[in-house]
Amino acid sequence: MTLQRRPYLAGYPDPDVDLAAAFTAAASMQSTIRQADAKATSLLGVMGAAGALTVNQALPQFLASPDEAVLGIGAGLTAILLTSAAITAWQLISALRPRIDSAPVGNRFALRQMELPRGVGSLRERRDDAWDLVAVLAGIARAKHERIQRSVPTTGVALAASALLVLVGACVSSVG
Repeated sequence: MTLQRRPYLAGYPDPDVDLAAAFTAAASMQSTIRQADAKATSLLGVMGAAGALTVNQALPQFLASPDEAVLGIGAGLTAILLTSAAITAWQLISALRPRIDSAPVGNRFALRQMELPRGVGSLRERRDDAWDLVAVLAGIARAKHERIQRSVPTTGVALAASALLVLVGACVSSVG
């Protein structure tokens, strides 16, 4: 992957200050990546808890009912729950997937390049590599947040289906 050098770097008067700014920006992007991972993990936990509640509380009520209409409602809601939960899980798990191979080859700060022997290089080279890494980290953070954002509608559908299964299951158990 080849990144174009930022035009604002070309005439920057103090590359040492700019290198420090790049490291600060990289730390900020790493924090944003950690926040995205925490969001994805939390949503996966919520989905797991909703699934466990549904399996424990609602499904036994539906399965015990002799009424075919109740079984049909339970089967339909369960299909909606399973489909939306699978889509949500795929989005969230792909948000958590590590992306360490996206930095340009030869970048001294990229994880996959750390074991390669590199000279210290000039201050300008280090600054350029640092800003390239910031761009890569920003892309990783954006990709993670986009996956999480795409999972929100299906998370809502799954949670609504789970809640309906629990509520209707409670009604079925109180009537039966």
